[in-house]
Amino acid sequence: MAAVELGSNSFYLVVVRIDDRGARIVDRIRERIRLEPALDDDGRIRGETRRIALRCLRRFGDRLREFERDDIRAVGTHALRRANDAEFLEEGATALGHPIEVIDGVEEARLINRAVAACTANDHSERFVLDIGGGSTEFVHDREGSVVRAASVGIGCVSGTERFFPRGTCSKRRFEAAIEWARDALREHAEAFDPGEDGFPQAIGTAGTINAIQRILHAERLGSHEIRRRALRTLRKRFANAGHVLQVGLDGVSEERLAVLPGGIAVLIAAFDAFDIESMRALPTGLREGLIHDLADRDHRECAVEHSVRQLISRFGIDVAQADRVAATAEALRTHVAEAWGLESADARRLLTCASRLHEIGLCLSHTAYHRHGEYLVLNSAVTGLTSYDRSCVAALIRHHRRKLASAEFPAHPTVSRRQLLRLCCLLRLAVILNRSRADGGTNGQIRGDGNYLGVSLPADREAALMTEDLNSEVRYLASAGLELEFEFDWSN
Repeated sequence: MAAVELGSNSFYLVVVRIDDRGARIVDRIRERIRLEPALDDDGRIRGETRRIALRCLRRFGDRLREFERDDIRAVGTHALRRANDAEFLEEGATALGHPIEVIDGVEEARLINRAVAACTANDHSERFVLDIGGGSTEFVHDREGSVVRAASVGIGCVSGTERFFPRGTCSKRRFEAAIEWARDALREHAEAFDPGEDGFPQAIGTAGTINAIQRILHAERLGSHEIRRRALRTLRKRFANAGHVLQVGLDGVSEERLAVLPGGIAVLIAAFDAFDIESMRALPTGLREGLIHDLADRDHRECAVEHSVRQLISRFGIDVAQADRVAATAEALRTHVAEAWGLESADARRLLTCASRLHEIGLCLSHTAYHRHGEYLVLNSAVTGLTSYDRSCVAALIRHHRRKLASAEFPAHPTVSRRQLLRLCCLLRLAVILNRSRADGGTNGQIRGDGNYLGVSLPADREAALMTEDLNSEVRYLASAGLELEFEFDWSN
């Protein structure tokens, strides 16, 4: 299995072999690519950085050529979230030979926590997990292996260093300004992550920045196995007094890591303050390891999606029985036409199931245009386990599950084409019509698909004036999107 991370500061490839003895890294490639500074005013990746990034992805693609598609996951993080460059993602996917997902901050946090859970398999206590990246910081409140809350903010070691410590210059005043900047970004989330009077039982830090700080503190005898608040203040003072990162005099830290460490120290101090942390344990794991564990245990991701969907159903008062009816009917319809319509993938099934169960989410606001309200709510809600592409597609399916069907408005997805999304939407629309009575029995009937044609045969006892009227309207709606629907009521039985 392989994980590819397109980070703000570097691109990474990790290849892992999994057998009875567990997971072992067998290959690793890293190339420093500064994406964020290369973004122009329109969000496009420009110039030499673009060329170097695509060249790097071609190298990764050479290494992954013999891999099965389901054994690779490639994701972009903060810099690509900020970018507006679909052309680069298409070129990058071609170079890599695999689709590239731009994951949102909540999904990144979930994957980081997934890696921590794998490292602490026998520890089921409550914990706070923090990861400081180049352009963003993710944090998770985990309770007994389940994510209670996850969030991401656009502050990191690279962005903090570039803003407050230009050309490596350090001072007390610069650190104070950087820490206050980070505190402001974290303050809103700290209130939502309230650990109670006793604080979090344990705090865990992951990935490069926090592990580098842990190694420095250990080497300088400022700590052994934990990062403590007092030690961080001492380290900050040492950088400030040195005046420049190259004058600090630290052994065992690369010049590249040292160059961005002041921003990382400032963010970590602010996190200790904002979340009332006294000590933190650093683990040598992070996003890439989380991707690998997610690939190895695909059921875990589905469980995370299911948990989030149930939370949304409860939060917005969705009729659970109706959601389940529509989801069951939609899945039955998909099964009938999966091969003919190319809807066999797990991604296609996941998108249809989520949209089916959440299609009435907009009713919490108003029945009028509730499909539009539903689109907005899903786009602006955290659904753990869904990528930003997934969420956009689920929102589009909900938006178009009734009334006018505009196929041109379906978003791009790395593994599900717009044509396939249109077909999924057709199945969702039929499932909603077949369950309009809000009674069991919507899965009865036969369906066949061939190209742009869909034929539906329903038992005679389903024939009624309202059902016939709805299906006749659907014939016209689908025709406007280039699909041909025929239906009949079977009296032969």
